Amino acid sequence: MLKKEILEIGSWTVTTFRFLTVRTITVSEPGRKMAGLTMEGLVRNAHQRHYTSRVLPGVGICVVVLGIFMFASGIAVLVNQKDHAALSSVPFQSAAVVILIAGILSIIAGSVEVIAMKCRECPPTEAKKYLLIFLIVLLLSALLAFVAAIMAFVYTGQVENTMEDDLTVHLKQYGVTGHYGSLVSVNRVQSKNQCCGVINYADWRNTTYGGHRYDKVPDSCCTDQVHACGFEFELSKINRRGCLKLVRRSASSHLKLVGVGGILVAIIQFGLAAAVQYIRRKKLG
Repeated sequence: MLKKEILEIGSWTVTTFRFLTVRTITVSEPGRKMAGLTMEGLVRNAHQRHYTSRVLPGVGICVVVLGIFMFASGIAVLVNQKDHAALSSVPFQSAAVVILIAGILSIIAGSVEVIAMKCRECPPTEAKKYLLIFLIVLLLSALLAFVAAIMAFVYTGQVENTMEDDLTVHLKQYGVTGHYGSLVSVNRVQSKNQCCGVINYADWRNTTYGGHRYDKVPDSCCTDQVHACGFEFELSKINRRGCLKLVRRSASSHLKLVGVGGILVAIIQFGLAAAVQYIRRKKLG
């Protein structure tokens, strides 16, 4: 049942409604002054509750979403570019690791803020302490996102310039004792991308594996991969296009995702940090 609550403070009469309770509080003018109760104070407290219960948790949720985006971007690059990275001399996956860490920090920062602001009993001073922790972690996340973006753009150029030479080296090491990693990585890339060689399938002629033969490529070049299908092959039964353009395009697109995404997220995070700092200093007293 809805009941009326009357709060009389000096010359004020404040009426609220609560369920199953009726409370009437009368405070004299001296008592009001002693307790520090003023209309301005009540309004200020209401505004503070508005920021701590709605605005700041909303900011925290936004930060968590940004963190999930960065985390997912980092995982996507690490998983999808694993084989391509194994063939490259450029450690471009480190950009993905950095933005993944930035995403984890962002998720932690946003979660801490949302949980902390749910504490309705906490005074504004306590909320400000949690917000300071939130700001430190958020700014660290934004900084890492910016660093990851710069790394991604730098690595994009390096990958485009060195990938042809790197693929050529791995083709020459294919099947050579002590270079099992090249064999595995090249087979995976050729099978996954349905390609053969660097520029085209003829690149295998000038390798140790090809032995200057015109009819020998790895089985991973075949459209229907069965044992020895690459030996004395029929041209119509192998993938003739090279892997260079495909690998280069795939690596560059994922790095650009990290680069552009990192810049945008960092800008948003710096903006949110500035807004939270303003609320912390101006609105929470």
